[in-house]
Amino acid sequence: MRDHGGTLSFHPQLPPGISRLSFAMRRRGATIQVAVTPEAAVYTRLDGPAIEIQHGDETFTLDGAPVTRPVHLVTPITPTPQQAGRPGPCPLQLASGASQDAARDDLSTPPGGAGGVVVRF
Repeated sequence: MRDHGGTLSFHPQLPPGISRLSFAMRRRGATIQVAVTPEAAVYTRLDGPAIEIQHGDETFTLDGAPVTRPVHLVTPITPTPQQAGRPGPCPLQLASGASQDAARDDLSTPPGGAGGVVVRF
């Protein structure tokens, strides 16, 4: 997601292993929901005024019914970065005396319990 001159711009892609991503956001008084699968992105205005959205090279106004657009995969121009010396994700940074299991438990539950993401502009 980018802001190009006041227009929200999306070029969504999901990494392998993720089948769906959905989030809601508020922009200039409008609440929109974006739901992405490997095949398509669906943009829905939940409330507020009509809002201009850009998906790839196409710009449209989201003012009524949900708008569905195909997801176009882009081939990376550089290789996926790896940690030096070993493949895979970076190891957890552990506090003195903490176990990896305890550190994972701390990271898996956000403060307040339930997960979710709020994005505000």
